[in-house]
Amino acid sequence: PFHRNIARAILKEPKYYFFDIAQVRGDIGAKLENLVACALLKEIHRLQDEEGRDMTLHFLRTKDGREVDFAVSNDDAITHMIEVKTKDPDFSPALDMFGAYFPQAARMQLVQELKREKQFPHGGCVRRMATWLEHVSIGS
Repeated sequence: PFHRNIARAILKEPKYYFFDIAQVRGDIGAKLENLVACALLKEIHRLQDEEGRDMTLHFLRTKDGREVDFAVSNDDAITHMIEVKTKDPDFSPALDMFGAYFPQAARMQLVQELKREKQFPHGGCVRRMATWLEHVSIGS
């Protein structure tokens, strides 16, 4: 989990992902989240290697259980917040809630089964997961 206080972050329950997606047990949502985690990590490693960026991958969770699947940080500042869904086209309330704490961060919801992509006035967007995976970009 992302936390400015390292001691508190260590106490929080971590999430685990597999490079071999076939090892993921559970529903399709867990498999899709794992797939996006691998794609994000690969892009973060590319940006670290090619551009020397200090980037890390986290998730965000409150004490009451509200969560955003992925938070990408650059120099300890959250730059992207990403939520993964199988069918839900409605913008995640958790992205809006955490957006108040990290207004500089891009907010994106990736949906596997989505009829139409959406861009919102507050800067958030809902995108087709397959389209996003073709050209993963968190560089800007």
